[in-house]
Amino acid sequence: TLQPGKSIASTYGGANIQDAPITAFANSMAQRRLIDPTGPSPVVAMSVGVGATALADLMEGGATQSWLNNGKVIDGFVARALALAFAPVVSWYLFNQGENDTNAALASYKTLQANYFAALRSTATSKTGQTRQPKFVVQQIGSRKASTLPSGICEVPLAQAQNARELTGVYLHPMYPYIHSYGGAVDGSHLASKGYVLAAEMSAVIAGRVEAFEKRASRPTTVRQSDLMGCRLMSWSIAGTTVKLKFNVPGRGEKLVYDATTLPAFPNWGLEFLV
Repeated sequence: TLQPGKSIASTYGGANIQDAPITAFANSMAQRRLIDPTGPSPVVAMSVGVGATALADLMEGGATQSWLNNGKVIDGFVARALALAFAPVVSWYLFNQGENDTNAALASYKTLQANYFAALRSTATSKTGQTRQPKFVVQQIGSRKASTLPSGICEVPLAQAQNARELTGVYLHPMYPYIHSYGGAVDGSHLASKGYVLAAEMSAVIAGRVEAFEKRASRPTTVRQSDLMGCRLMSWSIAGTTVKLKFNVPGRGEKLVYDATTLPAFPNWGLEFLV
């Protein structure tokens, strides 16, 4: 059981501790659970992540022990919770993966991620006996690396965004603000340790707001997940000289609109020459 505490950046031998995100996420959730008006509840954090790994290798039959470990840690969690007279519930998964699927086509990665989430949910509900499905915060990768695809760039971020739009209980948290502020000095893709902590704490804010929204007695009978996703690019296509961009606009579009006004060209390509 994690007691609320202040998350700190951690290093070992000069390298980032990659589990800092799950620790920061769990600490933040524990803080929220302590002040929950329906009563406090303990929070347990478990990690089965494997770095530098394609998504297929995290799944059943993959080249890592991740899937086997997933079942083991849930079994251990259930046994410990029941021993302490708690009802075991897997509430959230924090998902951060994608760079090792740089050359995966959008449709292929999208299907693979959806299948992975379905398998995680099936395992969690069967082992805990819980009736409500676990939810996901997807930390959308923040770099558009070059790929061998016809588009020439990694399509994983768009696949993750589309799954968040289409799958129930999946919420997107873009990483590009943290990449720019806390990016690694080597590849411009991975975060510094402080960035991982901050990003995870903000992911907990997303999870906490979703939980608070679900508990509202006066909430609408129909919930649009797009209202919780923010304004972001969801898809794009090119046909000849026409580029079509599709954005998610929360609030059913009453407040936010896309300004298609064409701005005048900058003189001198935006450069100012000082003599």
